[in-house]
Amino acid sequence: NIVLDGACISETREDLQPGRYVVLSVIDDGVGIETGLLEEIFSPFFTTKAAGKGSGLGLSMVHGFMKQSGGAVRVSTELGRGSTFRLYFHAKDAAQLALREDDEAWQGKVSQARILVVEDNSAVRDTVIRTLERSGYDVTATANGDAALDAYRQRRPGFDLILTDVVMPGRLQGPDLAKAPRTERGRKTLRKLLDAATREFADHGFHDASISGITRRAGVALGSFYTYFDSKDAIFRALVSDMSEGVGRAARQALSPSMGALEIEHAALHAFLSFASENKEIYRIIDEAEFVDPDSYRAHYETIGTRIEERLKAGGDSGEFISGLGAPEAWAVMGMNVFLGLRYAIWAREGDPAFEEIARRANDLLAHGIASSGD
Repeated sequence: NIVLDGACISETREDLQPGRYVVLSVIDDGVGIETGLLEEIFSPFFTTKAAGKGSGLGLSMVHGFMKQSGGAVRVSTELGRGSTFRLYFHAKDAAQLALREDDEAWQGKVSQARILVVEDNSAVRDTVIRTLERSGYDVTATANGDAALDAYRQRRPGFDLILTDVVMPGRLQGPDLAKAPRTERGRKTLRKLLDAATREFADHGFHDASISGITRRAGVALGSFYTYFDSKDAIFRALVSDMSEGVGRAARQALSPSMGALEIEHAALHAFLSFASENKEIYRIIDEAEFVDPDSYRAHYETIGTRIEERLKAGGDSGEFISGLGAPEAWAVMGMNVFLGLRYAIWAREGDPAFEEIARRANDLLAHGIASSGD
């Protein structure tokens, strides 16, 4: 506990009221903070981490909370020695904390409130759960946005509040989760928008496509678009993710637990050729993603490569494939599949072999290779 008088506050130029404060210090022995960055660290979305590794919102939210609570944050740092963050909480007397009648009435309703917590850090998630449950809330928690959306759709009645992290593993990030449709009608509207975006981007390319063109094709109002997406870039990213999921879904539906390793690769390729034939736009849109949104482009192929690698390793464990297969072999198989799809699904010609025959011959290549056995 400390007491700050007017002179101290004036000297430090803090926007505080004179009085008694409780100070919480958080100290680290890291690399310290460069002087030029000190004025930026509390700015929303400012981060020194690599793309996708941090939201830049943590310190901004701490600063905002302290200001709203009548407190402040002070930072002292030394390069090579670490930093100290001091949080000044304005102390209250016990008499000031007495519940008003309307506070008591509000607390009586707390046990009826249902909160969905979405946080990938287990320590943070557990702390939030304990804090909310101690206050009487009915809490459901998940570790990522995809699981949260499933929980939301399965819960009847639904949730009163979603408390979500911003950057998480998986397809749905915090902002995407907030915009995800939670009703059957909403899901149908989103599907219309994605299907319309597919045609718009395929016909005009990303730069010449327009939001008005997408909504016109979908037959929905412009406001409906902004219910789910913030921009043309946002729906393009969602479309790439949707197509990537479509490829995976087509493969999963073609497989069964009774299949052997080679049979699985045959069925997966056949399913991909059929999917590409029915969704020819996928090649143009995925290829354009390399320049429009490189992260989505990379995620698309890395996701597929990981699926194939898992299948090859399972085949090695069963003894049908050689052991030790990994990412290089998986990406080689993926490359073969992608270009077979380009040649026989996108550039299909009269007299081409049927997809079944193409998948069989690719399967023979996996089984026997192309080198002559010699004498």
